[in-house]
Amino acid sequence: METARDLFDAAPCGILEYQDDGRILAANLGVQRALGYSQEEIAALKFDDLLTVSSRIFHQTHFFPLLRLHGRAEEIYLALKHKEDRPVPMLANAVRGESNGRQRIVCAFMPVHQRQRYEEEILLARRKAEEALNSNEALQRSRAELESRLRELDRNEELLRLNQIMSHDLREPVRKIRTFLGLMLQENVQLLSPNGTFAAQRISASCDRIQSLIQTLQEFLWVDTSEEHVEVVNLEEVLNAARRGIETRAQIRAIPLPAIAGFRSQLKTLFERLLLSAVERAPEGQPVEIEIGCAIVQHNTFRTMPEKYSYADFAQITVRDNGKAFDCRDCNSLFQLLRKSGDGQSHPDLAVCQRIVDNHQGSISLESSERTGTTFTILLPLPGAEGRVL
Repeated sequence: METARDLFDAAPCGILEYQDDGRILAANLGVQRALGYSQEEIAALKFDDLLTVSSRIFHQTHFFPLLRLHGRAEEIYLALKHKEDRPVPMLANAVRGESNGRQRIVCAFMPVHQRQRYEEEILLARRKAEEALNSNEALQRSRAELESRLRELDRNEELLRLNQIMSHDLREPVRKIRTFLGLMLQENVQLLSPNGTFAAQRISASCDRIQSLIQTLQEFLWVDTSEEHVEVVNLEEVLNAARRGIETRAQIRAIPLPAIAGFRSQLKTLFERLLLSAVERAPEGQPVEIEIGCAIVQHNTFRTMPEKYSYADFAQITVRDNGKAFDCRDCNSLFQLLRKSGDGQSHPDLAVCQRIVDNHQGSISLESSERTGTTFTILLPLPGAEGRVL
């Protein structure tokens, strides 16, 4: 006849009995087989000695307080420590009660090696799924980027075709008008009435205007289709190159300028256009005076997203001249291509400047009055500036 000890040892799980102080009272064969200890070895240990470090902390802070509060705990994961010092994952059910005037805890342990393996397989499958998802997202981003680049190439091809049309198909009629106008004036200058002479002068002036406009439009397209690469550009060197040929018509004073990352030829065009604008608006009977200043300022790198702020170092360049003032009833319109200002004039040169500054992730604005002259303010990000997000 089987005794209680036989049934205790034959149980299909490990059963351990211990006191609140951790002293082990009994352990069946299931515990001994799972942990590699003999009955005598286990009797010399305390329950905490059978736990890994993490499970020992969990037992002291959660498992034992739960038993004291409710008298039982179910399906608690604990990692016991094998005699060979390796963890053995267990699922524990425990009850706490009084026996012979002392509190004791009876805990049944079920090894969960398969569960751990399944959990590891689930985690591995999850990682692989996430990697596949990330790989798919990266592929989608690559495809989207490729699509964007292809569209950009198509757009550039259209701009190049438009540039070719302007360089030949538009210039050629203007050249012929000017040629035939010259022949007519050469042969019939004595026969023209004052009105005819005035009309011829207006035609010639309109031809000049059209040629200048075509040139500006070509430069505007060149800014978008240029294959120039970004480099570190010393703005002082670019300014010195731009002011050559203009210094004979203007007094230019400039302080040292920093270097930025950008397109050298575009930046040279930017300064050329601003200096020429001052010369073309020269005050009557006075020399043209141009002052160029610079300061390093903190500026928001977000330009189009509302309520987003990330501050970085920018070069704030000011170009002030004493030329004729712009009509600034709507200053923003002055930088729009072929958009006429309040005085009926368009300023395509300023549209080119705006486009160049946009290509450098910067901004340009102006203030103009007859009393103080005109001041252009250009903001260009400095190389290596890290945004400070707020």
